[in-house]
Amino acid sequence: MKPVEGGDGTTSSTTEVQDKQCSDSMLPSIKHLYDGQTIFITGVSGFLGKALLEKILRIAPTVEKIYVLLRPKKGLQPHERLKAMLQSKLYGNVKAATPAVIEKVIPIFGDITLENYGMSDLDLSDVIRNTNLVFHVAATIKFDEPLRVAFSQNVIAVQTLLRICKQMPQLKGIVHVSTAFCNLDKELIEEVVYPDIVPPQKLHDALTWMDDSLINQVTPKLIGKLPNTYTYTKKLAELVVATESGDLPITIVRPSIVGASWKEPVPGWIDNYYGGTGPMFMVGKGLLRRFVADEKLKADLVPVDTTVNMILAACWRVVHTPKHKPPVVYNYVSSVDNPFFWGKWLSLTLKNVVEYPHDSVFRTPYCSFVNATNNFQVYVNHWIPAFLGDAWLYMCGEKPRLVNDYGRMHKSLEALRFFTCREFKWVNKNVRKLWQIMEPEDRKEFPFDVTEINWDSYISNYCIGIKRYLMNEDLSNLPQARKNIARRRHIRWGTYALLVFLIWRLVHSKSMWDKSQWLSRINTYLKTTKALLLLSP
Repeated sequence: MKPVEGGDGTTSSTTEVQDKQCSDSMLPSIKHLYDGQTIFITGVSGFLGKALLEKILRIAPTVEKIYVLLRPKKGLQPHERLKAMLQSKLYGNVKAATPAVIEKVIPIFGDITLENYGMSDLDLSDVIRNTNLVFHVAATIKFDEPLRVAFSQNVIAVQTLLRICKQMPQLKGIVHVSTAFCNLDKELIEEVVYPDIVPPQKLHDALTWMDDSLINQVTPKLIGKLPNTYTYTKKLAELVVATESGDLPITIVRPSIVGASWKEPVPGWIDNYYGGTGPMFMVGKGLLRRFVADEKLKADLVPVDTTVNMILAACWRVVHTPKHKPPVVYNYVSSVDNPFFWGKWLSLTLKNVVEYPHDSVFRTPYCSFVNATNNFQVYVNHWIPAFLGDAWLYMCGEKPRLVNDYGRMHKSLEALRFFTCREFKWVNKNVRKLWQIMEPEDRKEFPFDVTEINWDSYISNYCIGIKRYLMNEDLSNLPQARKNIARRRHIRWGTYALLVFLIWRLVHSKSMWDKSQWLSRINTYLKTTKALLLLSP
């Protein structure tokens, strides 16, 4: 099937003329675009949304106001959630430099699954009347979400946004955040919007009368070669943008796996276990010992701060591009220009989780790759220790939890398997063109060139960030944490030595060995183990 065409018959990859128009004009800097503007952001409570809000507040303290859509959650109202969110270490630099700018963030009571996002008439009127720039980041990113739920949050929510935006008299630009993995049924993923066999509106009509059991039956046929409902509905959302946006100034940014920050506002900032963060955390805790992946394949990761810079630059471009149709698409990926392999990822992770260990670990961090069909190694290295650990907790009067933890871990790893055992190919010409037309000052302020990323230092800061920001562990405890790791390593090798010794004793049970010699060697082993523990750093 051909890519979706715009109103002038061109595809969304036809951007060379627009790039020339941008580069030939005297355009204001990206930073100044946001001065005095009113911005509307969805998904601000998510990982990417938080980082986006922080960057805007930091580089544009003269922004007029920022509407952020928030729904009540866990007994907290939107204004309470916003207050709690702004207490994060992420916003420390902003509050230190320009504390008054925080007051410009206005929480809007709403829910993307509702008509007009559930906003009150007054809030809706204010948003429509005042908004200049829109960033749609909200989505459900659960891979196993039922199709009805994923369609509501990822597709219908986009239709609702477009209807609202068409009423905004001062609107200048919209950025729709998608994912680089929404077209994995293509051998080469270009910067175009691809059609689907079932148009979004037809699927919407069908979902209104189909019950959940019938939807579950047809879901595999609908998603086809795509791995889950998340990637499928994000693909449909792009199709909605391309076919229903009309003359709206809108663009699409497709990041790959978004990880911890590279530089801004601090290196290694992370607040969730999604993507590659979960496996890195589990390796560091000594839980993950066998990882299903192909070490020779590329792991496509992009830092959250460079992704935010890409989004802000894309918004700047669409605002200053006279021709808005069709929507320009940006494949923001790292594997094209700065490839990083799963094998390198694991070796760097192991190196850094030992150098910057967690305060408490289940076992000494160690992990290796395993074939997807090798369930025996997974059983021996994961499930047997989990059952033994729970038995010990039970005997100590504590609640067993390791089997449940491993169950959740394997569920998340199963969802990642599709991405760790395959390699995908993208075209990123539009990303390169955007970088080329930016002024040196903007490149310094909004860096998103992935060729500049040093993966060794990035993964090092990533592991520190997991410890510091995700686990809230103090780095001053590192000496004790390293001592604990050393002790566990000695216990591990001591246990192996004891097992070998016991096997040897069993084999020689009918030879010259007597009781005194047996007890002597046991005593020697215990003394050696004690000495190693005392000599641990």
